[in-house]
Parts: sequence; C-alpha cells; structure tokens
Amino acid sequence: MAEVNAPYARWLRRMVSVMLAALPAIWCIPAWSETASWIDPQQLEAAKKEGSVIVYSSINEEEALPIWKAFEQETGLKVDYVRGSDVQLVARILVEARAGKQAWDLMQTPSVHKLPQQLLALIDLREARHALPEARDPNHRWQGVTAIYQTPAYNSKLVTEAELPQNHEDFLKLSKWAGRVAINDTESEWLMSLLTFYGEDKGRALIQSMAATLKPVMVNGHLALARAVAAGEYALALSN
Repeated sequence: MAEVNAPYARWLRRMVSVMLAALPAIWCIPAWSETASWIDPQQLEAAKKEGSVIVYSSINEEEALPIWKAFEQETGLKVDYVRGSDVQLVARILVEARAGKQAWDLMQTPSVHKLPQQLLALIDLREARHALPEARDPNHRWQGVTAIYQTPAYNSKLVTEAELPQNHEDFLKLSKWAGRVAINDTESEWLMSLLTFYGEDKGRALIQSMAATLKPVMVNGHLALARAVAAGEYALALSN
C-alpha cells in the first residue's frame, strides 16, 4: 500500500484493515447478517467518507468479483477491480510510484512481498490473530488472506493416468516429455516449496535435473499456462 503522506497513509490503513479483515469471513459466512461481525464501525465510517477503493489483483474475475460484490453489499463501499498478472501489476505499481501517482489502494496477489517496503503501509488487522504466523509479514506490511494450492496439471488426451509421476523424482524418468512440459515463468512459490520440502541442496539438484530432463517451456501467466495445456500445446504443466 503506497505511502504518499500521513493523511493518505492513515486512510489507507483504515481501508485496508476494513477490507482485509473482511476476506477470511466472506468465505466462511453462508448467509449475510444485517451487521457482519468482522466490521469495525469506526473504520467503516471513516472509509465511507473516501468513496470507492481501487483493488489491483491477479485473481481471475470469476473468482474475485463475487467476493468483492459481497463486500460492497456488506459495507456500502464501491470496489473498482483491476485484474492483471503478478508481473503486470508489480510493474504498473512501480511505474506509478516513479511518477508519484499511486492509483491503487489494495493489492491482492502472491507477489505483494516483491514490492519495495517503502511502498507498503503498516497494517495491523484484528482478524490476523486467526491466521497462521507464516501468513503475516514480520514487518506488518502485508497479510495473507488465502491459501493457494499448486500442483502439476496435464492434458488427459495426451497423458494417461498410468503415466503420471507419483512424486517429483519420477519426472526425471520422463525424458520423452522433453519440450512438451511448461511452467509459469515467475513460479517462485513453486521453487521455494521444493527447496523447503527437500532442503536447499537436494532441492536445488532436483530442480536442475528436472530442467535438464524435461526442458520446460516458460509461459507468462497461470491462466495462459492452463489454457495452453488444455488446448494441447503442452502435455503437462509442472505447477499451476
């Protein structure tokens, strides 16, 4: 969240607190009550005086818009949703920062940790106490609100179930798939998960061996990757 001046930062902290505190509750509440328990009345009243809020996010519209519609209904705040890939949004925010024209209020993407700390406002969310410690920035600059599951995906017309590897080491036996495998070109979370699970030395060796064996093609964006696999351009995505 961009810090331009003290009044702006104070408003942004109010707005972010209201919005992010809402997200965990939105997925859990089956029916909307007249007054949602997660709403802080003072913060909501202050946020309403500012009007609409601009959200930058890499989440697909069909998944995100129902959530923000529900948020609008609960709070009366208008949400302007701007969707783009992680790379596009980070680049856009950096360009805006250099021009001194921060157009966004909230960023919802796995890449928020890649932004310079000076562009992020301090946030201390009441609902954060319910989240895992790993879902919170130790410097209080961002807060995780969703869990993302990433797994290999395959085209069932090109790959049979019997051919599927049972673990990541099995990919090293599938040199016949070389050049027919793809992965998102900014898959830092996938790389980190392998290094965490296997340890840095074994994980690094495995990643290098997989790259040499499969010669994966880099694709920009998870949505583009999913579509390419579904269309048969690639037989399998290492992670999506």
